This record gives sequence, C-alpha cells and structure tokens, in this order.
Amino acid sequence: MRKKALLIFSLVGFSALVSGQSQADLKDYFEGKQVVVKMDMPGDKSGVDVRLEEPRPLDFAEVGRRVKRFGVSIRRGDEVMVTLVKVNKKNIEFQLGGGGYGTAGDSVSTPSVNTYVSKSEREKRLEEDVKKETDPRQKKRLQAQLDDLRTERERDEARLKAEAAQAEVLAKAEERELRLNSGSRFNLWFEKGVPAEALTPGAVKAALAEYVDFEARDSGAREKPEEPDRTETPRAFSLRKGVTEQEVNRQYGEPLTRDVEQLKNFTLITATYRLDDGELTAQFVEGVLVRYSVSSK
Repeated sequence: MRKKALLIFSLVGFSALVSGQSQADLKDYFEGKQVVVKMDMPGDKSGVDVRLEEPRPLDFAEVGRRVKRFGVSIRRGDEVMVTLVKVNKKNIEFQLGGGGYGTAGDSVSTPSVNTYVSKSEREKRLEEDVKKETDPRQKKRLQAQLDDLRTERERDEARLKAEAAQAEVLAKAEERELRLNSGSRFNLWFEKGVPAEALTPGAVKAALAEYVDFEARDSGAREKPEEPDRTETPRAFSLRKGVTEQEVNRQYGEPLTRDVEQLKNFTLITATYRLDDGELTAQFVEGVLVRYSVSSK
C-alpha cells in the first residue's frame, strides 16, 4: 500500500505543480460528494490516521482502541457525505458526516451540583448545648434533637448526590448519542509536511482507496456488505451505570421490592432483585441506573 501510494504521488506530482493544486481544488472536488466507507470508524474527531510514508500506513490496533472508547459512528458499507477537506502543515483532513465528535460546538457540559450541606445554626447551637448540659434527661432530649437534624442534613446530601449522579449519567448519554451522529474522518499524515503532489483528487483517492469507495454513486450494481440482523440478536447485557430500569428488569426479572421516592427535581427508585447467589440492590434516577450493590447469601 505504501509503495503504491508513493508511486501514484510521484506520477501525479508534475501535473500538480503545473496546475497549482491547492486545498481549494480538493474542497471543490470532494466536498458534498457521497462515498462509501470500507471499515468501521470511531465517533471522534481523532478519526483514523493513515501514515502513507510508513510500511503499515494504518494501525488497526489503534483504530480498535478508538472504536472501543468512542463507539462506531460510521459503519462499514455506510454511504456518507464528504463534509470538509482541510490541508494542514503535516496532514490532510478528510472529514465525513461532520468530521467526528469534538469539533466546535460538540462539547457536552455536566452541570455542577454542590453536594455539601452545611450545618444549620440550630444544629451548631445544639452541639454546644449537648456538651454543656449536665442533666442526663435534658442531655438525652437535646441529643435526640441533634440526631434528627443530622439525619435530615445527611438526607439532603444524599439527594444532592443523586442529583449529581443523574446529571452525570444524562450528560454521558447525550455525549454518546452525539458521538454516534457526528461522523468521523481520515487523517493523511506526512512526516515532513504535505507535499505538492498530494494536493490532487487523484492522489487523495489513491491514498484512501483501501478504505473508501469513491465510485459509490456511479455503481448501481455495487453490493453493500451484509450487516447482522441487530433486531434479532440483542447485545449481551452488562450491568453498569447508565443502563435503564427496563433493561435491568429484562435481565433479572421483576424486582422483589421497589420503593419510589419523589425528590426535589427527580424521582429516585430503589429496587432489589434476586440473584442465584445473593441479592442486587439498584438505584435509578429518572429510570437510569446510578448506583448498585450486590450482597451474597
């Protein structure tokens, strides 16, 4: 692949220099056209790096790591639009379907939720009164009042932590959805800078020929690779934060107990499930798992 790409670069080099090929020419030729990718692509702006001057231009292990971390935004056989071609000092960005999550405007921020509840003035006064009180009965009565206030404060903190957990889960879910719909990109790298001979449509096509079908629109008989029937083959369930209550119920059956607590801004559900060797306790905020624990028999 490396020799093939470099050979084509050398063959088109003279015409590129004569015609003064530039980024504008690549943009005019590619942007807006539909292509078909021949590999799964990660849902991130890091995309797929193609290093044409190396013996192995594409590091598939690195592609696998990015796919595992960011998910697949464009699948093998998908037809997608070329949305941007950008020439930098040492690489050419060939962006598809938006270029991947992480470009301008993609950031999902998690709202900052303060989970600390300070002691009230009454609680502070009761702490002092308990220390000073010498009458056992009165001291016991004051201690009971103090314990009630502490319990109320701890309950408020627990609610705030649940709110923070909910905000984090929702933000991660939103980011995951954005990643799956933000496209991806190929990055054509040149160690000593982008050469003039690379700035032609023919050279870019040659560099990406192993990974992109540029003739998709002109080949009506092209066979699209068969995809697995995802409606009939469900993914293996993995208990983790972010799954829904319905998914947990499908895996473990109806809960043994299910307590619903309406908090300030959301609903907290605490459910227990029977396991073969113990019991699962799960907490859901607005139907999304935020905390769980497993106890053995």
